[in-house]
Amino acid sequence: MCGVLVLAATSRALVTSLQASSHPRSWSSSVRTHGGGRNSAKGISCLRTSAFGGSELPATVMQGGAAGRQQQRGRHSDSGVGGLEAAVSDVFPRFKRRRKAAAEEKTPPLYRSVKTTMRPLRLPAWPVQNGLIYTALDFLRLRKLALHLEDLWGGRVGVLQPPNQVESDPFIMLVHHRHTFWPLDPFRPISNMFVPEGFPAHPHRGFQTVTYVMRGGMVHRDSMGLKQRYGANAVQWMSAGRGILHEEMWDIKDKWEKADMELYQIWVNLPSSLKMTRPRIQLAGEGTGSPLPVAKPSKGTEVIVVAGELCNETSPVETMQPLSMLHVKMEVGAEPWAHHVPWGHHCLIYVRRGDLTIVPTEEGYYEGDEDREPQLVSTATAVSLEDDGDYARFENRGKEDLDFMLIEAEPTRESIATRGSMVMNTEKECDKAYRDFSEGFFGVPWDNRLNDDEWRELEQAPGRGGGGGTRARVCPA
Repeated sequence: MCGVLVLAATSRALVTSLQASSHPRSWSSSVRTHGGGRNSAKGISCLRTSAFGGSELPATVMQGGAAGRQQQRGRHSDSGVGGLEAAVSDVFPRFKRRRKAAAEEKTPPLYRSVKTTMRPLRLPAWPVQNGLIYTALDFLRLRKLALHLEDLWGGRVGVLQPPNQVESDPFIMLVHHRHTFWPLDPFRPISNMFVPEGFPAHPHRGFQTVTYVMRGGMVHRDSMGLKQRYGANAVQWMSAGRGILHEEMWDIKDKWEKADMELYQIWVNLPSSLKMTRPRIQLAGEGTGSPLPVAKPSKGTEVIVVAGELCNETSPVETMQPLSMLHVKMEVGAEPWAHHVPWGHHCLIYVRRGDLTIVPTEEGYYEGDEDREPQLVSTATAVSLEDDGDYARFENRGKEDLDFMLIEAEPTRESIATRGSMVMNTEKECDKAYRDFSEGFFGVPWDNRLNDDEWRELEQAPGRGGGGGTRARVCPA
C-alpha cells in the first residue's frame, strides 16, 4: 500500500513538472507582473529608458523580471520539481538547457512572439489606374510584383484597422500612403472632379493623429488659424482633444512636375481624462528646427526616433501617454537587435519593405518549441506582439534592406467607440461629438480651393473659430 502511495505521489509530481516546464508560456506568465528583464541579454546593444518624460526606468523594474524568475525557480526547487527536472534532463533537452542556465545563475530574457498577423486593405488612389493594375496582380497571386511596382510608381493606400481594438489599444488605425502625381496623367483631371488631391476640412475629437512623411509633403490648415507645410523626415503630431477641424492637402508645388508621396497616418487613442483637453499640434523633423534624432542600437541598424526615446536619443515630440514610435532600417546582414518593451505595453509592427524575422527566444533556449520558432513578417504586413516578454528581437535574414515601423504604448484599458473621425468611450459620446460639430463648436468647414488670404479672412470672421482657439465657442459639458 505504501508503495502504491509513493508511486502515485511521484507520478503526480512528474506530471506537474512536465506541465510547468514544457510550456514556456505558462512559465513566463507566472512572472508577468514582475516588470522588465535583465540588461545582459545576448544581442541587446542598448537599454531603452522610459518613453514618457525621458526618465530612466526604476532599477526595481529593470531587475524585477530576473529576480522574479529566480524566485519562481527557487519555489519549484523547494517543492522537489527541480529534482524531477534533473531526472528527466537526458530525455528533455529543454530541461537541460534551463538547468544549465540555473547553474550559471543566468535566466534567459523573455522575448515577445507574434500574436496576430494582419494585412492592410489596399485601395487604389492617386493614380487610381495604377492601383487597379496592382490589385489585378494581387488576384493573379503576383503580390510581390504588385508591391514592388507600388513602391516605384505609387497608386494605393493601405488601411489597417486591427480587428481587436482591445489588443491594439491605444492604436486605432494605421494607414500607409504611396502616391504619385504625374503632370501628363490623362485620368488626373477626371479624378479631381470627384476626389480632391488631399483631404478637405474634416473634424476630429478624442484622439491623436500622427502624420509621418517619408517622401513628398503635406500642407495643413485648421480651425485655429494655423497653417503648416512639412516634408520628408518630418512628423506632425496633432492632439484633437475636445475638437478641431483640419485640412490636409498633398504639397504639389508645381503641377507640371512629378510628385512622389509616401507617409504614415496613425491614430492614437487618448484616455478619457484627456479627450476633452485643448487641441495641440506639434511639428518636428527635417526643416522644422527640431530634427528627429537617429539611434544606432546595433551594427547595421538605424532607428529614427519619431516619438519616445532610444539609446539616449529622445524625440522632441511630447506625447500625452507612455509611447514610442520608431522607424527602423536594417541593412542586409545587420546584427540582431533586441528592443526592450515595457511590460504591459502593446506593440504593433508594420513592414514597409523587406522581410522581418522576429525571433521570440535567445539561441539555445526552448529548442523544439513551435511557439518559439523564428517568425517571418513579409512586406506590407502588420503584426501585434504578445503582451508578456521583456524584449522584441528583430533580424534581417533577407536579401534586401529592411524597413519597418514599430509603435508601442501603454494601453488606456478603457472602452472604445469609433465612428467616422471621432474616437470616444461610448456611442453616446460619439453622438454628442457629431452634434457639437453640426452646431459649430468645432468651427465651420471651408472650401479647400480657397487661397490663404481668403481662408484666414473666413476663419477670422465673428463666430467662426473652432477647436478651442481664442475665437471658438465653448463646448457645453
